[in-house]
Amino acid sequence: MPTIICKQCEAPRRFNDVQARYNHQRAVHPFCSLCDQAFYSEHGFEMHKASMHPIRYYCKSCGRNFQTSSGRDRHWDDMHAKYRCRECDRGFETTLGREAHGLAKHL
Repeated sequence: MPTIICKQCEAPRRFNDVQARYNHQRAVHPFCSLCDQAFYSEHGFEMHKASMHPIRYYCKSCGRNFQTSSGRDRHWDDMHAKYRCRECDRGFETTLGREAHGLAKHL
């Protein structure tokens, strides 16, 4: 008889193993992929995200949100930089920005 229970289901469902329950929870319930936790409701999940995984950084070019400044910076460099420094490959929106960087960092 299955012994693993999904506590998020109104009428608790039983599973033969942890992986089967995990697959069920990801498919059926609001689920946080950052910490592998399932929730009873979308509201509970939203409260969890706001308190445990707040968005701290966003891309000013496209509005995409990031958990870390390095993630945002890597995104911007990959997606929005038009000009690259020949010395270190850092990205810039304008040639003026690239030239100022070169004078400040590589002389």
